[in-house]
Amino acid sequence: MSMNVCELCGSEERLTAYTVAPKDDTITICSTCAASIDDPTSNEKHWNCLHDSMWSTEPAVQVMAFRLLTQLGAQDQLDMMYLEDDLKAWAEEGLATERQEPTRD
Repeated sequence: MSMNVCELCGSEERLTAYTVAPKDDTITICSTCAASIDDPTSNEKHWNCLHDSMWSTEPAVQVMAFRLLTQLGAQDQLDMMYLEDDLKAWAEEGLATERQEPTRD
């Protein structure tokens, strides 16, 4: 984990740790990434940075890039990206959790 720059976009502004659930692994992200990570379509141009970060050697960064590219429908980038089976399972598990509708009593 890099504490000096955002591991998704490279920004050095207002950095924070972000947990890549369901594991406890964290990545460093900036306030811009943090603001739109739950709804990446709200700031699609910002996520052009994923073209670089998807090649990170850090598993948690790869997982987050995969999830964001999936949510953005960036199939060309996803087709180029390779994840080990365990990382892909981690990434997809997080996507399934994000897509679940809240339970209403």
